[in-house]
Amino acid sequence: GINAEYMGKEGPQLFWFDYLGTMAEVDKGAHGYAAYFLNGLLDNQWKPNMSIEDGVTLVGKCIQELKTRFLINMCGYTLKIVDAEGVRLYNFDDKTWTAEKYQKPSAASWM
Repeated sequence: GINAEYMGKEGPQLFWFDYLGTMAEVDKGAHGYAAYFLNGLLDNQWKPNMSIEDGVTLVGKCIQELKTRFLINMCGYTLKIVDAEGVRLYNFDDKTWTAEKYQKPSAASWM
């Protein structure tokens, strides 16, 4: 799995973990069989301090790589950005971010 979070003074952090619970902080990552196809692309294309637009372009390249090389036809990709403002969803069809920020449900809404 991959877990992203935003910690006050530390800033954004990304963690990769496997089925045994081993966890490591990473700059970029792919999960499952996709990792076999994407880690090389991410190693070559990812740069520290990339703009959001550059990151979206890189994700688009990753999706295209999977469409080209992966045996299973995947669809319905979800892209989220995590920052100090919260979590936003990207719409690949019209290339826009959600206007409304994701809000974590309150404990009362689970009851």
